[in-house]
Amino acid sequence: YLASSEPIEVFAYLERFVQKMEGEDTALVLIKFKDNSIGLIHSSWAYDTPYGHQYFSVSGEYGELFGGGNKIGLKMHGWQEVKKELAWKDGFLGEIEHFINVIEKKEKPIQTIEDSLKVMKVIAAAYKSAEEGKPIRL
Repeated sequence: YLASSEPIEVFAYLERFVQKMEGEDTALVLIKFKDNSIGLIHSSWAYDTPYGHQYFSVSGEYGELFGGGNKIGLKMHGWQEVKKELAWKDGFLGEIEHFINVIEKKEKPIQTIEDSLKVMKVIAAAYKSAEEGKPIRL
């Protein structure tokens, strides 16, 4: 969605380190896109987030967008970093509110069925890659 290019290959490591749960508590997923850009997803419930760690960051040729909670930052190459604190809104409640509004036909879904299908293909390829220990072509 953010890459503006189709995913073509996925390589992943998935592991359970700490949590007492079925499935993995940590995932590291590399996604190669048709335009040769590369995406990295790192997600873990295995450790506490250290101070200063960002919950998300998107890096590109012009700079980086990052943040977490209600704080967001932008650092363009060659420019001073800009940070902004937004009004707090519970993300889960926002998702549920949007879902209800879509069902009641007050809003269109933020993500299309086609977007969702692409995400599911990447997730399935990540599990297959972790199991086989090799990149999976989409």
